[in-house]
Amino acid sequence: MKKNLQEIGILQSISTELDGLCDNKEIFERIVAMASKLFMVKEASFGAIENGYLKIKGSIGTMAKDISIANSIFENVIKKKTFCLASLGEVNPHNGTLLTSPFLSVPLTMNNEVFGILNLSDKADGTLFTDDEIRFAVTFAEKAAMRIENNALYEVFYTNLMNTLKSLVISIEARDPYTKHHSERVSLYSLQIADVINLGAEDKDAIKFGGYLHDIGKIGVRDTVLVKPGMLTPEETTEIRLHPVIGYNILEPLRFFPNEMDIIRHHHERFDGSGYPDGLACDKIPLIARIAAVADTYDAMTSSRPYRNAMCHDAAIKELKRCSSSQLEDEIVLAFLQTPAGKGGARLSLERTTH
Repeated sequence: MKKNLQEIGILQSISTELDGLCDNKEIFERIVAMASKLFMVKEASFGAIENGYLKIKGSIGTMAKDISIANSIFENVIKKKTFCLASLGEVNPHNGTLLTSPFLSVPLTMNNEVFGILNLSDKADGTLFTDDEIRFAVTFAEKAAMRIENNALYEVFYTNLMNTLKSLVISIEARDPYTKHHSERVSLYSLQIADVINLGAEDKDAIKFGGYLHDIGKIGVRDTVLVKPGMLTPEETTEIRLHPVIGYNILEPLRFFPNEMDIIRHHHERFDGSGYPDGLACDKIPLIARIAAVADTYDAMTSSRPYRNAMCHDAAIKELKRCSSSQLEDEIVLAFLQTPAGKGGARLSLERTTH
């Protein structure tokens, strides 16, 4: 009973630890690290089955080589969908030498098909794998497979959702041909700024998608306002200024884009507090929104509108500098000047790739 309770506690901690990860590479590496510690082995690996090979995705020890599945222990694991134990004197599937310690391979299955294999070898105390250890390794692999499957389902859902939202953005830009590819450029320019100031991967992901989706709220703005060839009336200005809030309200119920929402809601805030919708100022404006504001402003100035022609690059840069420390953060503007876009080369490159 005590042993079973210990195993249950370990499995719960495994689930908790893996649930905090989203990146497959991190999940694979964590599975291997946890398995190595739990079963006290010097060598452990996780491999995915791809085109007749076991492609090693994470390893500890010397198990880092991709291996042909044919005529190996892995072939039996896949066919029988159960663990296999290679004994001393048998061929080590990783390097072709004779095993000097037991080699345990356990399948990970999804939809009743083996998609990966967990390998354990060379126990630290030199003993054989016990029946209890093998049983627990199978249970561990089942838990790991469930986490990988959940992540795969999440990625499919996320991809489908992003494709749906991108279709909405395309439909918005189709209503106003003057803004074609605007969202892509804002995303691109913002990422270039992020590179200059060395933002982390999580912020860059938020910038990539938040930049692309920043104007999604314009779907709630009337065409007569969105593509009006002249100056807007005060009432029309109020309507167009609602689009950050509309976009926020569209996506907020999904609880899916917490960081991206900062860009969607706040890309029209101004450093001096004169922006909208919330009148935030200085560092009260999220950093990624301050970045998007510079990218959005530059692209707006260098794009034609029904009521004016596009500015040339040099004129737009001059205006960005004029707005530094008032409407736009000067450090972000300076970072933009160091990007390919800030040097005048990115817009043409993007248009060549998107038309």
